[in-house]
Amino acid sequence: MSGIIDFKALVSQIGEAVIISDRDENILFWNVSAERIFGYGSAEAVGKTLSIITPERFREGTLKGISTPYRLV
Repeated sequence: MSGIIDFKALVSQIGEAVIISDRDENILFWNVSAERIFGYGSAEAVGKTLSIITPERFREGTLKGISTPYRLV
């Protein structure tokens, strides 16, 4: 075993959405589970901002750089 992990192969097998964005919220990576959960294909999501999956009521907070988790009630 080489000890090298193929990231794309790994996250393609995970049942959870894996979304990677930069600090400006631009989506850099979007796995197959994210496609299933959010309804956007990778080609549609990569290059867009996280606002495509962020509920309207939370968008202003994320744009201001709030890094605390939100609690949905």
